[in-house]
Amino acid sequence: MPKHTLLSEAEREQLLGIPIGRDDLARLYTFEPKDMDLILRRREDRNRFGFALQLALLRHPGAALALVLDRAPRLPDELLTFIAEQIGVSVEVMADYAVREQTMTDHARELAAILGLRGAVRADIPFMIAAAADAAWSTDKGLTIAAGVIGALRQAKILLPSISTIERAGIAGRARARRQATHA
Repeated sequence: MPKHTLLSEAEREQLLGIPIGRDDLARLYTFEPKDMDLILRRREDRNRFGFALQLALLRHPGAALALVLDRAPRLPDELLTFIAEQIGVSVEVMADYAVREQTMTDHARELAAILGLRGAVRADIPFMIAAAADAAWSTDKGLTIAAGVIGALRQAKILLPSISTIERAGIAGRARARRQATHA
């Protein structure tokens, strides 16, 4: 693994990957009646589908659709089918979602406000480093440290930043924990 990375590609996938197993999809992405009310308020099938997809991804992995697509340009067909079945639309409408890019942004902002989430900002980096240092106090394993950062962000209702930001905070937190251990 390169010097400035905390996670292998397999570990990144383990932390932030979208599952494809039916049981995992049902556990993470099943909509409740209140969710369906929000989704079905959208006027067109493509917007209902995109809105539902945004809602699902904000819950797991905890990031907006745009960030998830930056990481993996193609979402698993299993996820798309699972969401489409729940809301009664065709998966093909996804191709027409966010023809106007502002629609995707508006949906993400609206859902974040409804869920009480906010985007990560530069001022959150010390918080992430502290969470990483707490996780690194007992281990040097990158997966455990990154999971500690992600868990702290989720608990604070902060949307996940890019994986590289999480890794950099994890590396800094691990270094802080090592210094603290040396002084202790």
